Amino acid sequence: MKNKFIATVITYITIHASLFCQPSFQKKFESTFPVNTKWRVHNNKLTIAIAGDLQELAGIDLITGKLLWSFSFKDKLGIKKVNDWNLNKDNNVVTIKYDSDIKGKEITKWINAHDGNILDENAYAEIKTNKKKIIPH
Repeated sequence: MKNKFIATVITYITIHASLFCQPSFQKKFESTFPVNTKWRVHNNKLTIAIAGDLQELAGIDLITGKLLWSFSFKDKLGIKKVNDWNLNKDNNVVTIKYDSDIKGKEITKWINAHDGNILDENAYAEIKTNKKKIIPH
């Protein structure tokens, strides 16, 4: 009697699990960054991923898997590498910091995470004070 009950419960669980199980996750795209990916971050909405090292950055659209932009610090800013970069997940702006020619002085620049363009100080100030939102994604 006890064995019959256990067999019935196991059968019920097996049938229930097979009827209501979730379909397997299907891959929509496969994407790779064109730069060395020592560090990777994404925004709060999981729509953009930024990856790179201290010499290059790139952004990928996490919805389509397409490369949005690639940014070489040597080509765009004329410097070999930066000290640090970080994505502000609230306003989708990448902050980069690097040493200036003047010893002990650090320069800060901002990059739009959607298109990789450098923002000037006025544009960043508007974004920071929430007067202007960066391109929503």
